[in-house]
Amino acid sequence: ESRFRISDNSKVAPRIESKVFIGTFVFPMALLLIMNFGLSKNYWGLDRNPTPPLYASALDKDCDRESENGPLCIYSDGPTSRTVLLIGDSHGGQFSQAVVDAGLQLNFKVVIWTRSGCEVQFVRSTRMIIPDHCYEASLEMRDWVKLNRPSALIVSQYIDSGSSLKDLKNALLQLKSFVPNIAVVSNTPIFPDGKDFFVSRPLIRVPYQAPKIFSESEMVHLHDAANLEIMEFAKSQGIHVIDVNRNYCDGVVCRRWSEKGWLFRDADHLSAIGASLAIPQFMNFLSKTR
Repeated sequence: ESRFRISDNSKVAPRIESKVFIGTFVFPMALLLIMNFGLSKNYWGLDRNPTPPLYASALDKDCDRESENGPLCIYSDGPTSRTVLLIGDSHGGQFSQAVVDAGLQLNFKVVIWTRSGCEVQFVRSTRMIIPDHCYEASLEMRDWVKLNRPSALIVSQYIDSGSSLKDLKNALLQLKSFVPNIAVVSNTPIFPDGKDFFVSRPLIRVPYQAPKIFSESEMVHLHDAANLEIMEFAKSQGIHVIDVNRNYCDGVVCRRWSEKGWLFRDADHLSAIGASLAIPQFMNFLSKTR
């Protein structure tokens, strides 16, 4: 009897172990891989959110307009003696196509030098540490401006209340000493639902029905004072101010939808459609450039 009992146990134990292993590791892993593959191919219909609209920085497949190390993106329709340079972070990159369209219409050579996550500052204050690659890119850009002296310069970056506004003011004055015809772009509106707007959601959650309009009282106003301070400083120094906020907010409500589609692709970054609303403002600035 002992002989048969021991023999049976020796066969059952490995079978149980293999089933546990398969049930615990192999099957869940295979299921996850299948689900992930199907999701990437849109087989399962899991992505029920609207597809984010096109972003201007991604429109040129031959030149990365927000690359940390890539070359400048240059656009021209023919010989011209006038050049406009756009600099800034991703909030500058979002206007890249609008500046290209405005510049080419007025026979400018357009140079895009924007770096995602990199502010335009030439010193690193104790209040804010700028990453090395951003600091080096800013200094390289300053040297390029000093050497090439473009006809016009547009600065567009996120003006954050936590940044050193003193350092930004210093950078604007340095740039103006090289290029008198300079403009600074205001912040875009910041919508309050950044955690949900065009953010992927699990299957168990219902799709987010994004509002197309918010009242101005619902918007995020955390950085309004910093933005206003820079705009007022720019005006006092003879720097042209391009207030893009008015393209989306009328004092009562802020809109992020038009008949052409979504004007924003997240809480504060514009889509290519939304950024195109600023083309007349860029053309107005450039038309005054001799």
